[in-house]
Amino acid sequence: MPCSPKALSLEVAAQEVYRVVLFLVLYLEVWLIGQLPYVGRGLSIMASCWMTSFFCFDYRWALQGTPLLDRLAFFECAAPFFGGFGLLLAVVTAVMPFYSGAAVIAILFPLFVLVACGL
Repeated sequence: MPCSPKALSLEVAAQEVYRVVLFLVLYLEVWLIGQLPYVGRGLSIMASCWMTSFFCFDYRWALQGTPLLDRLAFFECAAPFFGGFGLLLAVVTAVMPFYSGAAVIAILFPLFVLVACGL
């Protein structure tokens, strides 16, 4: 039996709420990891790599209509690739001063989204 439009819209809304909560938890995790003594900075950069690359590819997957759980499963299977993909953005945010880094990210992030979308 096909899903009704109301059930489908509820599922899409639930996925979006879950996605927003997931991104908030990721931000919190990156910040908390960065607070660890000695290894926090390096681990925070590594976590930022994954977070920024997931943001870039999330635009593509959302446009393709890929369910959130499928996105997460694919991300977990290809974690090394995504770590490398987001490395430049994560290092820029970690090394540069806040405003300079924000300006560079504002320029680079849309380019990374275009690369992730295959354009």
